[in-house]
Amino acid sequence: MGYDLLHGKADWTHPFTYRIIPITLLAACYRLFGVNDWASAIPAMTASFCIAWLFYRALRYQAWWVLALAISAYFGMRWNTFYSDKIMADILVSALSLGALVAYLNHRWHGASPIRNAALAALLLFLAYNCKGSVILLAPVFILLLLLDLWRGRSKTFWFTFIGVNTALLLAYLVACYVFFGSALARFQVIEAHRYLNECSYDILPLSHLIERLTTGYWAMLVDSRMVVHLVIAILFLTYLLIRRRLRSREAILPVIAIMVFLSINFMTISFNSYNPVCTDPRHIMLFGPILSLCSALSVASVVESFGLHKKSPWFEMGVISICIALLYPAYQIATYSKTLEYDKVKARYEAALPRLQGPAVVYGTRVTRMISPYILGFKHEEQKLTFVDFRDLPPCNAISTDTTRYILQTWYADWHSKVGSTEIDTTLSNKGYIRKPSEASVTGLDVYLLKCDP
Repeated sequence: MGYDLLHGKADWTHPFTYRIIPITLLAACYRLFGVNDWASAIPAMTASFCIAWLFYRALRYQAWWVLALAISAYFGMRWNTFYSDKIMADILVSALSLGALVAYLNHRWHGASPIRNAALAALLLFLAYNCKGSVILLAPVFILLLLLDLWRGRSKTFWFTFIGVNTALLLAYLVACYVFFGSALARFQVIEAHRYLNECSYDILPLSHLIERLTTGYWAMLVDSRMVVHLVIAILFLTYLLIRRRLRSREAILPVIAIMVFLSINFMTISFNSYNPVCTDPRHIMLFGPILSLCSALSVASVVESFGLHKKSPWFEMGVISICIALLYPAYQIATYSKTLEYDKVKARYEAALPRLQGPAVVYGTRVTRMISPYILGFKHEEQKLTFVDFRDLPPCNAISTDTTRYILQTWYADWHSKVGSTEIDTTLSNKGYIRKPSEASVTGLDVYLLKCDP
């Protein structure tokens, strides 16, 4: 989609096209640096650096170790590190959402301009929405902050500005959709039209799936993503504030935000007419990672400060460094795991085999092969007269023209990522009347076959 946008093409009947911010950033990177892995990684890596910078902005009045804790806690949630260079919208939503919260805290705690920071927070959330609609999961957090502030009679200018700017941006967005697509609700209509049964369709799935989601599935997700650490810190800190009778202190908002995040993960729905919460895949909850890390770091700092611990002693600093190393260990584990996938070697095999295919031809393979092959060719496959198709869409041999060249590509990497075994491919080819003949385009680790009708 990024490459197509670069050439003036956009499919507005597909819901992902409305994630216009990451698509536009990819298009810009491809324009500047060409189609390659580094260009593809720039948007996500930039967002990751922005998250670290936002931690600095929020904690610049704190001791160095508070910033170290926040950064370590964030990147220690292993999937944050794993996806820090991937083509995806979630990491951008994470950075923009954290920016909105930092703008609020900058006003609330440091007396910064309510109008400027409210407008900034609203704009950042609007940009996040144009990255991915899952930012709506943060709505309970900001609504809670609004209600608490209005209840205590403070930050009225901030919230009036925030609501006003959000309303203006939303109206402008709806008007633009109406002008360009004929319907103000075009995006929602496209999403509904492409809705399909998935693991989060609890309005359709049996009750057992819902029960599992609300209980063991939710807990397993928190453990797997390492977010459970932040839940424990939030509960302990809230208990500490209750015991010390400090619920009216400014730090009391930290565990409240964190606990609201965990409630939102499990109970906030992204559907208007059914319970459809965020899926348990860790990447869907990445937007909460920076917010939880910031809250946890500030919570720990508040406790350390109240007990008057010797923050400048060598033992204290060594203890903090040890904690940071422990927090970052999952990132090391995921980096080690990523190396075992040997993407660089697999990519080299595709780069060696694909240019040797003789077009015009139809090239079949698993879903990953279908998607990664045009990318590795720099989306120049049409010039080579190659069309990549999922092997499941292979027509029966007796229904095709025999003079059409057809290949099938097989490699463990693509098959494993697509959750397809060689037996399924063999069975599909046999049932549709094909036999395979080795092709000279094959390289070690990537088999290329010519498909012929079985006589």
